[in-house]
Amino acid sequence: PFNAIKFVELVRKKGGRVVVVEDHYLEGGIGEMISRELNKFKVKCLAVTKMPHSGEKDELMHAYRIDSYAIVKATQEILD
Repeated sequence: PFNAIKFVELVRKKGGRVVVVEDHYLEGGIGEMISRELNKFKVKCLAVTKMPHSGEKDELMHAYRIDSYAIVKATQEILD
């Protein structure tokens, strides 16, 4: 089970910013749940936003913008 109270306290202690990355749609995913709990903090969620297709793992992660480049970009944005 997700302990929202402890998680909120952890985020508060660590600066109030979170980047969530998941290879899933945002709806019904971890990012949606965390965003709901952290509505007073900066949260950036990266998730699949298009219909998935077949392909190599790295290719798909880049296509759906959930690869390391997207994570770095999201982190930079949330720190500004």
